[in-house]
Amino acid sequence: MTKDQELQTVRDAIDKLGNNSYLGPFLREQMPFFESALRSDMLPTPLSEAHKLADEVVMEARKTAQNMVENAMREANSIIEKARQEREMIREQLRFKIAKIQEMI
Repeated sequence: MTKDQELQTVRDAIDKLGNNSYLGPFLREQMPFFESALRSDMLPTPLSEAHKLADEVVMEARKTAQNMVENAMREANSIIEKARQEREMIREQLRFKIAKIQEMI
């Protein structure tokens, strides 16, 4: 069967189903997509496959987001630790200076 014959078969089915059916209006609305996909040699993706692909994308996005959060937490903890070390160094310097001043008094 040729592409044109397949499309005509779908058009005939849409006409046979009519507007008062469950599928007729839906198929009629989708007909431009069917025509474009078929003429572009794109195979339609079954809905179950589309859901599976979408779930995979969501899972990958969640993993990426989790990794980003973990990296941000590690970096934040590193910055906090560095700040604590600098604070202790400054305190030690101040203690030393205070001790020097007290010796002078």
